[in-house]
Amino acid sequence: GQILWLGWEDIWPSAIVYAAVLAAFHVSGGRFFYPLFAILVTCSVQLVGLYLVFAGLVMPALAADGQDKAWLRGSVLGVAAYIAGFGLSVSLDWPTGPTVVASLALSALSYRLIAARQH
Repeated sequence: GQILWLGWEDIWPSAIVYAAVLAAFHVSGGRFFYPLFAILVTCSVQLVGLYLVFAGLVMPALAADGQDKAWLRGSVLGVAAYIAGFGLSVSLDWPTGPTVVASLALSALSYRLIAARQH
């Protein structure tokens, strides 16, 4: 992936594919999850790289696993961690990929620790 060198001309085609896949998923009632998931992963790896794609998929999902509205909680956690990672990367001049992955890991761990203390 070329996350630091992406332009809108790179993002718009993928955004259209993501919207089409999301629509297909809802119309099919989720029956074609794995083929649609494969399409999304392929597009995402082209944009940001394998490391960020799988960290972004696994860490928020593990953090929110077993909770009410886990999909929503994991999504919000993942987006927030990506934003925080990018912000730290830019402001501290750190490498973007590892900073985002560290942000995902710390966010997921913090979320699980807070959730465990509440139960």
